[in-house]
Order: sequence, then structure tokens, then C-alpha cells
Amino acid sequence: MKHLKVPETFIKRLNPFRKLFSAKYHKKFSQYIFALIFMHSPVSLTRMAQMYGYTHHTRFSRLLEEDHWSLESLLSLRQKTIRQHTQEHAGRHRHFLIIDDTAAEKRGEEMEGAGYHFNDKYKKAVWAHNFVTLLSLIADMEYQEQHKFCQKTAMYRKNEDCKKYGVEFQSKIALACKLIKDFRAPAGTRPVVLSDAWYCAAEFIRAILKKHYDYVLRLKSNRYVIYQGKKIQASQLAKLVFRSPSGRRIVKVRNNGHTYRTCLINVIIPKVGKVHLLISKEQGRRNTRFFITNRTDWSARQMILSYSRRFPVEQYYKEVKQLFCFKDYHVRKASAILRHIELACTAHMILEMLRSEEKRKRSMVEIVDAVREAALEETWEEVYAMGQAAGPMTQLKMAS
Repeated sequence: MKHLKVPETFIKRLNPFRKLFSAKYHKKFSQYIFALIFMHSPVSLTRMAQMYGYTHHTRFSRLLEEDHWSLESLLSLRQKTIRQHTQEHAGRHRHFLIIDDTAAEKRGEEMEGAGYHFNDKYKKAVWAHNFVTLLSLIADMEYQEQHKFCQKTAMYRKNEDCKKYGVEFQSKIALACKLIKDFRAPAGTRPVVLSDAWYCAAEFIRAILKKHYDYVLRLKSNRYVIYQGKKIQASQLAKLVFRSPSGRRIVKVRNNGHTYRTCLINVIIPKVGKVHLLISKEQGRRNTRFFITNRTDWSARQMILSYSRRFPVEQYYKEVKQLFCFKDYHVRKASAILRHIELACTAHMILEMLRSEEKRKRSMVEIVDAVREAALEETWEEVYAMGQAAGPMTQLKMAS
């Protein structure tokens, strides 16, 4: 029987990583990366091994658990590759850094780092791993063309889990600060950091300014600011501004078919200092949103356009979870889990680079389907015989 073979064109894409591995482990690395793209969830190491004709899952479990290669070296090389790509587009593109976190639901109670974390989807705490990520977004001046790359991922662990395994506890804010501190911006660029209100803390803002980056962060409505010498909550300040009889400060901004009533004022935030506060209320909605930036020369439109670039992080999580098996790991050690996560992010980066080189920009789903079809040209009979679910494309091929 013929088993799945990694296409030569794909192996060439992995050549820059060859120096990090021995010949034996580079083959395992190539097979693992390609399997993350080719296979559909749920994925197990046993299925992955069988797909290549091996009898036991240890071929790939050792890749995750043994110290035959350095994760830090892989991340350093991946970041260098992204940095070079960003420099090539520096003149006509903007560079954003997005800090956010996501949960990977699990069942194993003995997995390191697992705990109860709030899930927006279910509106309750679920048993999961929680990962804080630093995402690079490269967007053109009109915000039409954009490419997203994960720079690094950190696992957030609850205090009780840290005590159990003898690990130093770090809050999400501390992890985000470290991600920003360790990031090296491409020459000629000044990134804009974006995050939701969870990360809008003085410690995080100081870490951004220390690197001489700009930021647009969402502010909680109950946060206190100092305006005209008086301490007031942001929500109360919004009422004063929008009910002002003069209304000279209020400007309407349109973005992607949405109209916002906005007001830009200078305020002081305790432990942070002077910032530009944008009070924004979308037409037809009752909620008022608040954003701050260090760029006091920016208009309301610039702030709204910039913060709207935070949404691709949600698209990124959807892609890596649905197309790259981000949360399909079955190992217990935190170090092995992080290796799987970063390998999934590396697989996404390779295809995102491929997508950026195309003149006709295809979606990530189309790119993944094209890669799967290229592999199935030679091995679909073997995949069918092994009972692998290879998707609609294979079913059509088998029907013919």
C-alpha cells in the first residue's frame, strides 16, 4: 500500500528550518507540520503515524517530548522570517501587534497547565488551556490587503497549577509584557499595539512605551480618568460630553458602513499619564466604547480604523483551530503542549507566506484545500483504504 508522502514543493518551504534538526528529526518535523495541514480534526498521534505508514505514535510523541531540538531556536527563526517579510512591505503597509488570548478545551485532568477558564462561546468557565498570543498583522494603507502571523504563544497557568508543578506564577498582563519585551520590530517600522480592555493596564502600557511603539487600547467604562482636574469614570464623562449643549467636540465617523458619534479629548489616567481618549457610540446602538492612544495627533477616524485591525486575531484563532489542529494535542507536559501549539502556528505561517505571494489572493481555506489535493493526487487510494476522512474534495475524487 502507498502511504501519504509530503510533497517536495512543501519540503522546500521548510528548508530554512533544516539547520535546527538532525536529518532524522527534520523528516519527523516535516511530516508533523504537513499532517497538521492535511488532517481534519480530531487528530491523534496514532492516526498521524498510521497515515505515513508507521505502526506506533511514539514517532511523533518523541518529537514533542524529547529535547533533540530547541523550541526557542524555532521561534527565533520563524520570527526572523516574519521580520524579513514585514520589511519587504514596510513602505506601503502598516504593522500592527495584537495581544489576545484563547482557550483550548480539554478533558485530561492530569495535563499540566489545564484549569477552569472563562469561555466567551459558552459564557462560563470550562476546563481548558489558556494561551496568550502575540500576533503580527501587516495591512496596506487602505486596510484591504492583510496578512497575519503568530510571533509567539505563552501558556497562562493558574496559581494552584504553578504551585503543583513548581512553576513561577505569571499573570496574563505579565505574559503580555514579556511578549512585547521579547519582540524585535523590523527596521523602519513602528508597530501599533492593539488589545481589548483586559490588557489595558499601566504595566502593559509602560512595556509598550519602553519599546517606543504606539498603541490603541480599549478602556473599560468604569475606569477612572482625570479630566479638567477632576477624577471621573469614563462612562460618566461620556454622558457629560454627549449632553453638552455646544456639541463642538462631537464628530461623525463612517467606517465599513457603520456610523459613529465620536469625541476626542485629552485626559490623564492614573499611573499612565496623559493620553488621547476616544469616546465612540455607534449609531443605532446604546453601548458606548472607550479607546486610548499615545498618539495625540491622531484623528477619531485613525483610531477607529486602527482598532478595527484587532478583529483578524479572531479570524486567526478560527483558522488555526479548524484548519491546523491547534487544539488537537494529547500530551501531558506543558513543554510538549507548547511545542505542538508553536508547530501549528508555524504551519499556518508557511501557508500565509504562500498566500501573500499570490497575485490572486485566495482564502486560507482555499490554500489548505489546494495543498491537500496536491498530496491526494498520489496517495488518495491509501487514505481511503485507511478510512481517513479527507473531506469533500476526496469524496468527489473517489466518486469519479
